[in-house]
Amino acid sequence: MGHHKLLKWTPVSPDLLAVLKVRVGSDRVVPVAKFRGSTRPVLIAGSKGQISRTLQAAKPFISELRLRGVSVIPLQADAADFTQTLRSLKQEFK
Repeated sequence: MGHHKLLKWTPVSPDLLAVLKVRVGSDRVVPVAKFRGSTRPVLIAGSKGQISRTLQAAKPFISELRLRGVSVIPLQADAADFTQTLRSLKQEFK
């Protein structure tokens, strides 16, 4: 069994995550808040490898998730990047 590095998670308010910007298609970047009312975004955060493995494991469920209005949004970052991203969002939200 492999070793997993656990990150210390600090609770983040939904309003803070709402300002997180995600790429939609190849040329559009929108805040997560744009999904309100049309879909339920689920953020998958981790390294490129972690996200890849998670999305691969989720493949059998993707069609059903879409039918239920769930959008899976990968958020790629290592521990340092992710911590910095959260700090930046918190500063922007103040």
